[in-house]
Amino acid sequence: MIDQEESPGLELEEFTVLHPSPIDASEMAPSSLFYNSFGAMRPNIKNLRQGIVDPEVGKHNSRPKRPPPRFSTINGVYLRCIYNIISAVYYLRMGTVVAQCGLLLSMGMIVICAVITTVTTLCTAALVTNGKVKGGGIYYFISRSLGADWGGTVGVVFAFATTFNSVLQVFGFVEVVRWLIGKDITADGKWDIPIIGISLATVQVLSISLSLTFDFYFQNFMSVLIAISLVVIFFGFANPNSPKWLISNIKDNLYPDWRDGHDFFSVFSSFFPACCGIMAGSNISGDLKDPQKSIPAGTLGAIWTTTGIYLITAVILSSAAVRDVLHVDLNILMSISLWKPLCIAGCLGASISSSATALVDGPKLLQAICKDKIMPKFMDFFAVGKKDTDDPVRGFILAYVIVVICTFIFKDLNTVGIALTNFFLISYVLVCFSCIIGTVSRSPTWRPTWKFYHPAVAVFGFVLCTVAMFLMNWIFALCVIGITAILYCAFHLSQATTANWGSFTQALLYTEIVTNLKKLTGAPYHTKNFRPQVEYLILGKEDFDNQVRNIAPFKEVADVSHSLLSISLWGNNHDDSSENLPSCFIRRWKDLDLKTVATAIKQCGYGRMTPNMLSFYWQHKMISMPEIFDLVGAAFDANLSVSISRGFESLDTSLEHRWPIDVWWLLDDGGMTLLIAYLLSEHSVWKECKLRVFAIANKAEMLDQRQIKLQTLINQFRIPAEVIVITGIENDPRPETKEQWNNYELQKIQENEKKINSFLRLREMILDHSANSTIVIVSMPLPRLAIDPTFWLTMIDFVSDAMGPFMWIHGNNENVLTFTI
Repeated sequence: MIDQEESPGLELEEFTVLHPSPIDASEMAPSSLFYNSFGAMRPNIKNLRQGIVDPEVGKHNSRPKRPPPRFSTINGVYLRCIYNIISAVYYLRMGTVVAQCGLLLSMGMIVICAVITTVTTLCTAALVTNGKVKGGGIYYFISRSLGADWGGTVGVVFAFATTFNSVLQVFGFVEVVRWLIGKDITADGKWDIPIIGISLATVQVLSISLSLTFDFYFQNFMSVLIAISLVVIFFGFANPNSPKWLISNIKDNLYPDWRDGHDFFSVFSSFFPACCGIMAGSNISGDLKDPQKSIPAGTLGAIWTTTGIYLITAVILSSAAVRDVLHVDLNILMSISLWKPLCIAGCLGASISSSATALVDGPKLLQAICKDKIMPKFMDFFAVGKKDTDDPVRGFILAYVIVVICTFIFKDLNTVGIALTNFFLISYVLVCFSCIIGTVSRSPTWRPTWKFYHPAVAVFGFVLCTVAMFLMNWIFALCVIGITAILYCAFHLSQATTANWGSFTQALLYTEIVTNLKKLTGAPYHTKNFRPQVEYLILGKEDFDNQVRNIAPFKEVADVSHSLLSISLWGNNHDDSSENLPSCFIRRWKDLDLKTVATAIKQCGYGRMTPNMLSFYWQHKMISMPEIFDLVGAAFDANLSVSISRGFESLDTSLEHRWPIDVWWLLDDGGMTLLIAYLLSEHSVWKECKLRVFAIANKAEMLDQRQIKLQTLINQFRIPAEVIVITGIENDPRPETKEQWNNYELQKIQENEKKINSFLRLREMILDHSANSTIVIVSMPLPRLAIDPTFWLTMIDFVSDAMGPFMWIHGNNENVLTFTI
């Protein structure tokens, strides 16, 4: 099943108008409309060849109406993340951090936390910019990029970590309330935590279950309190009744003073939850106007802002109190602020705000996972939301039960912090590891546009978070990793078939390949998993060396996309021709005519591992070989894409090339022409070559409009390319071009003069704009049954003659590119 999504940010006209191809009026110019779930249907490639008109072609549904996105980078991500990062831990444990670690090590710890969250955000940005973003947060990004097993694992772990964060905030609220009361409310304070904590959780779950609208406005009010409390902390020096800020205190508080059995990692585990909350913006990705821009920029801005706040606060604390006071007074921030009640209100506001957010985000994430039906059947119960708003009330109640149980299990904020830190770190490990998997998979669809991402960043984040987990508590780390591994195996093996493992390495490899082939064959098709699998046809021994040299671009495509390149030898004189061919999959066709060979090639392979593109080298003599026309037509009839190359025998692939790769994308064939060009540009040989996409507008007044639309389409494919739209296809060819065409002596061919002139002008345009390009790739016109084979063959030869490396390409009119993650 092909799953394309609608493209954001385009004008309505883009969805209602299709323009004909400048070289074939029966086909359409590239348009985003073909890649949308509600968009137009392309004509069947076989019907096109036969001239059969399908009345449904070009029709499309109206664009689905959705509520407009509400949030921008600032109010949707930046502020939301800040107010989720600044939690009760900041108010209640920052003094302890400075007391135990000293100022220098405290600042180092804050920076380490910032590095961890920054690296995770860079990896999240890579996932977010790898396609069109919908709602569902980090679970959606990963599951749509790497599959249900990885997405489900990350989703469940992060849903639990987010929900568990509510437990931490409830304990912070309890600690402040008990401090304000000044005495136990039950005998020996035994039931203080459950009574206060359950009371807060009950009010919150009732509020969010009734309406999230009230919670939204309440969160804004809490955010104002937090902002005001930060101001009174930073201006505490103006309070004559608060301790003086002294340089001598800073000197005394520079270095660590470990007490009560603490060390760096125990303090780190208690403090790290004050740096979490970085996914708050990602969790509302569906409500953001431009999530691909807002999530990276807003989250990174929030991380660096809160890091600055924490560093300033550490300096303030080290200057405002002596070491013994810092050790004893857990509420030291309130004591040194400009006005204590406002600081207390900010602390309570942070606890309530973060707790409510966690109670909402965790269940919403769980609901998204359950809706995808990748969990056990009984979990479908939590996929159902309120009738009018789809709010996951059942999930809210589940989260409430978890909070209630934890108020009886845990005894203080520090213990909850250690557990929560490990769950968040394993979540960040999985985010980084997901990017590593995306990179090593070498999938053509893994092309994030976030320019600050590099695989080394993901590896660094993965190692840093893993090491931090083990240094804090290796037993807890092993338990968390074990739980995560069990979750992954449960998702991964839920549809696995039983394998008969052999006792030798070769037997194991064989069984694994066969098992995966069966799973791949049975899995629903998705455009994101497409890889070009080229069958290169060598036609006889004549000009054999040049035919072999023209395999080069297809070999590079196979290398970049990690797909298969097969070679077919046609003719009776290839007995000794298979040596040194760049493929381990070689077939021989001795007694079949060419037309039958194309059909037979389509039947080769197993399941998905069958060729989907037929390619061969063009020779000038083929203008008098109508069997080549039949070969290409039979390939299209077999639902294969076709590529014809020439000129690569003059290209030295051992050198690094810098001239551009030009794509003349003149008709929408599903994106195959563009995909091949992109894959070539990703190979080390052509890595420095700029990718340019040329389009032809029939009228000058369409120039700007077509330029904007095509550039938007290319950007949504995450393909870095310059779009150039030119006009003039309708002009008369130059006299010298007509003279060269007449040299082919085609007087007997009765073709429309306008059609002939369009191809003559196409040749002139390509020579004018792409004569010095490294590679020229052009959309190939179909060999229709109504066309004289000699005319089509001559046109193929004439347009590509006198060029450098040149490729004609036409897909099978099925999408091989998509917007979606």
